[in-house]
Amino acid sequence: MTEKPLWNRMLKVLVIYILVVLMIFGACFVGLVIYYLFNPSVQQCGTKECFMAAANECQDVKFTSQEMIGTVKYSSKDCVFTKTLAKSGENELPEVKALLEGKSLTCEYKIGEFDKRWVTTLIYGINYCEGGLKETLGKMLLLAEPAK
Repeated sequence: MTEKPLWNRMLKVLVIYILVVLMIFGACFVGLVIYYLFNPSVQQCGTKECFMAAANECQDVKFTSQEMIGTVKYSSKDCVFTKTLAKSGENELPEVKALLEGKSLTCEYKIGEFDKRWVTTLIYGINYCEGGLKETLGKMLLLAEPAK
């Protein structure tokens, strides 16, 4: 029985090594493509200031905030702002929860003209917005008794 020459065995190992490396790079490439197809580059902000700055530039951005009224989700994409009351606060009346929870409003704006009141207040600045949250808040304001 004759042994294969050393260079022949080394060539075989080298070819296998190259194939394994190419398969690893190929798998990484496919993984990155799938990731970016299903997870578009949405910026996640941790503060209202970060969100407002990105939204003012019409960037695709999201922010979730725990506020007195409950969990509020903010997003902005292509100069369209969305505010959603995802979950009402624990201390809210059941009637208020039923009216507001899950409702959203959307507001269109131009780059550089984002109204910060959409994030810093509940009702101010929403006169040109639309959606169930705006309508419900408007009805609640109309039905509220004036302070004595």
